[in-house]
Amino acid sequence: MTDTTSSDRQCISGDRCKGYDHLAKHPAWTDPYCALCEACLAAARRDVRTLLYDWLDLAQMQAPSLSQAINPQPGAHRDPPMPLRGEPDALQREIHHVLTTWETEVRNAAGLADLPPLAQHGAAVQRAVTVLEPRLRLLAMLPPTAVYPTGCEDPATDVAGWEAVAHLSRLRARARSMLGWTFRSRWVPGDCWACEGRDADDLDGPLYRAEPRYEEDDCEVWCDRCGEHRPAADYDEYVRTLRWPGTPDPEPDPEPDPQPAPETPAEATA
Repeated sequence: MTDTTSSDRQCISGDRCKGYDHLAKHPAWTDPYCALCEACLAAARRDVRTLLYDWLDLAQMQAPSLSQAINPQPGAHRDPPMPLRGEPDALQREIHHVLTTWETEVRNAAGLADLPPLAQHGAAVQRAVTVLEPRLRLLAMLPPTAVYPTGCEDPATDVAGWEAVAHLSRLRARARSMLGWTFRSRWVPGDCWACEGRDADDLDGPLYRAEPRYEEDDCEVWCDRCGEHRPAADYDEYVRTLRWPGTPDPEPDPEPDPQPAPETPAEATA
């Protein structure tokens, strides 16, 4: 097994580290050259990979309806078309700008060919995602670089590579929120069934359960520490029996050593 404690550097994500050690109370260890741990990099790769689909979904939010695009009666009165929503368009532009900016920096660092910019933003976003996703560790290791962080109207600012990775993940979260893919959840009592060292501290899971998003949604329960999910029926059984289905029985407490019987007064004087 790899000795992860050989490094003296912890993930710069702090309490938000995806590999946070809840027993030792510190972020995951990382190698001396990268500010982010493997768990944070893996989560960021998923975010970057999905940004392309977010960009396309944001474009669909702004597409005019069929009734606005075609007037079946040219001579009839026609209402003015609804203006495009500015917020999705602004987020689309920022996604395009951030992805293509750091694509250029990663291409230079990796020695890849410097390709001309693409006129179509969708194709440019796709190409940038293809370059960045497998090289996200390289991006996280880049030194501070002078860029325009969110758009060409920004002042030039020194941004480190790991900050660029965090920015990409925030763009993904903002897109999910704007597209309505977030849903409310609530804390529920209980302890996780999968975390290492569970029951070793006084903190619960913490476990969360989402509100139903559609008819017959069973509202899975998940652990905020490790991200594992369980069906609602398993949680209901846990509430009744205080034991998760399929988990091993707890080891019995060791028997105490027998204590010698106290001496009687007669034995003490003998």
